[in-house]
Amino acid sequence: NTGGDAVYCRAPINIVVNAGGEIKAGGGGGGGGGRGRINQAGEIFLYGGGGGGGGAPNGAGGAGGGGDGGDGASGAAGTLSGGGTGGLAPFAGKGGAGGTFGASGAVGVSSNQAGGPGGGAGYAIRKNGNAVTVTNNGVIAGAQA
Repeated sequence: NTGGDAVYCRAPINIVVNAGGEIKAGGGGGGGGGRGRINQAGEIFLYGGGGGGGGAPNGAGGAGGGGDGGDGASGAAGTLSGGGTGGLAPFAGKGGAGGTFGASGAVGVSSNQAGGPGGGAGYAIRKNGNAVTVTNNGVIAGAQA
């Protein structure tokens, strides 16, 4: 999933980030791990890939994939410290890590099947075509558009 926007402008506005202040976009969710396939004595077993980690700060972790041989673990939720870790999977790809503030999530690890793409980051400041002036004396993590 795509990370959330920190500031979403609906009208012209002046934004001042003072020293010590921060505007941080949400991180994208991690991609799901690729499904695994094992041939055991001529019988094919499919294993679900791990779920992607949630993006910072509070993105939910993705559910692990299912398979007749075993399921992948869900990814961990994002936190105020950063993106969540991807879920592990027996004989399949691990889920990608969720993105930290203003960063895209990581691609899930491939196995027999390709891992899923990570979600894009949100915007630190989404101007929506409005005349928005930004003075940054602090930290802005993420894109402005």
